[in-house]
Amino acid sequence: MRRGARLLLLLRPYTLLFVTNIVATLVASVMDGATFVLLIPFLRALFGQQALPATGTSGVEDVLAKIAGPFLAAGGGAPELALRNVVLVLLGALVLKNVAQYAAAVSSVAIEEGVVRDLRVRLFRHLQTLPLGFFQRTKGGQLLARVVSDADQVKTAVTAALASLLRNVSLIVVYVAILLGLSWRLTLIAIVAAPVLALIIRPMIARVRRRSREQADERGELTSLVAEMVASIKLVRAYVAEAFEAERFQRLADRYRRRVLRAQGWSTLTSPVSEIFAGLVVALILFYGTHLALGASATLRPEVFIAFIFLALRLMSPVKAVAQYPTIMAGAVAAADRVFEVLDLPPDEGDRPGEIPAAFRERIEYRRVSFSYDGTEAAVLRDVDLEVRRGQVVAIVGPSGAGKTTLVDLLPRFYEPTSGGILID
Repeated sequence: MRRGARLLLLLRPYTLLFVTNIVATLVASVMDGATFVLLIPFLRALFGQQALPATGTSGVEDVLAKIAGPFLAAGGGAPELALRNVVLVLLGALVLKNVAQYAAAVSSVAIEEGVVRDLRVRLFRHLQTLPLGFFQRTKGGQLLARVVSDADQVKTAVTAALASLLRNVSLIVVYVAILLGLSWRLTLIAIVAAPVLALIIRPMIARVRRRSREQADERGELTSLVAEMVASIKLVRAYVAEAFEAERFQRLADRYRRRVLRAQGWSTLTSPVSEIFAGLVVALILFYGTHLALGASATLRPEVFIAFIFLALRLMSPVKAVAQYPTIMAGAVAAADRVFEVLDLPPDEGDRPGEIPAAFRERIEYRRVSFSYDGTEAAVLRDVDLEVRRGQVVAIVGPSGAGKTTLVDLLPRFYEPTSGGILID
């Protein structure tokens, strides 16, 4: 299954809440766009004209006239009353927009924390099913980092960044639709420039993802060293190794700092690049728009052009956020890779179907038991036969590395024999 699909599956228990978030986001986006459209009747009423012109209106003004035309025209067309009505409609749109934004924010936080809780519990349960060999090969700090910090970053990919993407994309769609209704010629400039920005930013994303993975690995090493030091503090004190351990930590901390600087350097670069590019597009719109709004052959009324400029400038913010989305996702996906690496590990062999709990009454027998650790060809135990009866005391003696501990660890099934079997009664 592709990584993106696996991340989206984490949202399944929160489908209703996520749909509520999307609806609230869409309502907030539409109301946000409506506040800028109301600039047109506001400017007209401010300069003593009818709130909405009778002829020569744009598509956006036609829609506004159908929705709020009667209310805006109430009062016999007096400029003072029209201005009052515009302000009331504007206040209503602002209230509705902020209520919807609040609902979207609260539902987003609820989804975020639910997802990270589910992922941590799932990862913790899976860790308990993995063979002991995995824990011997993997540093404890790396596991702590994956359960705590990496799982926390995954929620950024699933909810925070995704919700932000939906919010900003909906804003862009609403803004572009309004801009098209105001002037399709000026809007075409912005639409044509968008793919160029994507091509500029795309090479940066691959670097961000690679650097983010390196950063996550180094964070795990740092956590692992602290966990080891705390667990063996008596040995550190006994061998007067404080200076040595401090130097080790200093080297790791310096290396982690370099990884963070590299990752953040590429991640931060996308913001100024996208903003400068958007500024150039707005400058081009201003240059061409003055020709449409000024002169004897003007095809764009001044108040419409002013509303267009305000909306175009407002469009820069969601465009910038969307441009940064792949960068945020790159870091979150790197953390998700580390979490899924553990979740994809096969669990240790559990009880087979039909097996019942063992009941020891008479004897334990090792019958031709052989064992070798994963990744090694040399057998630690080879064709061991052993019988121990209840109440009998047996001493297992041998040099270090002979397999004494391994022999005992096979009994509670910490490991499974490579061949042979262990029988009870």
